[in-house]
Amino acid sequence: MSMPINASLADFLPKEIDGLGEQMKEQLGKRGPSIGWSFIEGQAVEGLRSALKTVDVCEQLAQAWVTLGALRAYRDPDVLPAGETAVVPLGKHHLGFGATPVLKLKIGEVKLPDLKFTYAVKAAFDRATLSIRDHALVAAEPGDCAITTLLSCGKFPVHPPWTIATFQLPPQMQFSPGWKIP
Repeated sequence: MSMPINASLADFLPKEIDGLGEQMKEQLGKRGPSIGWSFIEGQAVEGLRSALKTVDVCEQLAQAWVTLGALRAYRDPDVLPAGETAVVPLGKHHLGFGATPVLKLKIGEVKLPDLKFTYAVKAAFDRATLSIRDHALVAAEPGDCAITTLLSCGKFPVHPPWTIATFQLPPQMQFSPGWKIP
């Protein structure tokens, strides 16, 4: 599967999320309505999708890469003087990132308690090559990557983890401005 350059976390969300309605009922307890759970579940999935569209996958990967120990030395001006570029090859490695969308529900005039979700993403790379300039990640050439996601509502997983696909990211990703190495 080829991932679009402007991919968001919403692209990894399945069309339907089995068990979401049950988790919502559990989280809302007796405060939830006794009607239309399948409709409410569908609306919740659309709300999640909308919230996750704002989270750019390439930016999340860049933020995760700059935290790797292999890049820390490149913060030092003695290791990488200003204006010089270092090419850093990485072998197999894993990155993690996610989002915590909150859905505000209202049915008719009844405001229900907010539903807090955690959407965790793990990316397993076979390799990547990173370009560092001025103590920042400015480009990446990622290899193949497998994405696994886990959606939780409150403390409880909504569904077992999804392995979305093994796919090739864009052959080269440019970051401007670059992501500073902390």
